[in-house]
Amino acid sequence: MDSLHLPVVAGVLLPTSLLFAWLVFKLKDIAGRESYLPPGPPTVPLLGNLNIFPKEFAHYKFTEWAREYGDVYSLKIGPATAIVLSSAPAVKELMERRSA
Repeated sequence: MDSLHLPVVAGVLLPTSLLFAWLVFKLKDIAGRESYLPPGPPTVPLLGNLNIFPKEFAHYKFTEWAREYGDVYSLKIGPATAIVLSSAPAVKELMERRSA
C-alpha cells in the first residue's frame, strides 16, 4: 500500500513545485526593471510603480522623479513599462537619434 502513495505524491508534488517555481520567476520579471532601461523609482512585485503612482497632480511627482532620476526615466506600470521624457532637450535628442 505504501508503494502506491509514493507515485501519487510525486505525481502531484512535482508539477505543483514546477508551477510554483515558474510563477515566482514570472513575478520577478513583472516586478523588476530590465537592465537596459533608464533608472526609475523602486518597484514592487506585480504592481511595479502603481503603488506610488500619483492619482492627482501627477506632474509634481513626475518633476520630483526627474530631479532624482534625470530627464529620462522609466516607470513600471504592472507588466508594462513607460519611458518618461521630462525635458525638451531629451525629446530632441531622442528624435534626432531615432529618426535616422
